[in-house]
Amino acid sequence: RGEWSEALSEFQLSLRANPDSAVAESNLGFVLFDLGRLDVAASHQARALQLDPSMANAHYGLAQIAKTRGDDASARGHWESYLRLEPKGYFSRRAREELGR
Repeated sequence: RGEWSEALSEFQLSLRANPDSAVAESNLGFVLFDLGRLDVAASHQARALQLDPSMANAHYGLAQIAKTRGDDASARGHWESYLRLEPKGYFSRRAREELGR
């Protein structure tokens, strides 16, 4: 709903309570991306993948960050990884559209 500061606080609290939560790491990365904090967002998405290498959404988040930075090769690799892990996932249509461009 665009309440980024509340979301940021909630995910930070979640990670304090459960520092090994790949889901919270990835979700925090998405919030930070929306706030334009790309470097920190990327580190949280990367941490999510360290905790859970099958975390498809972290690949999608890293693809968004790479695209924003103009790193098309990295974006492509992460979208492909997302689709390998979640071929019918929530973001799969969008990932396929991005790969088609």
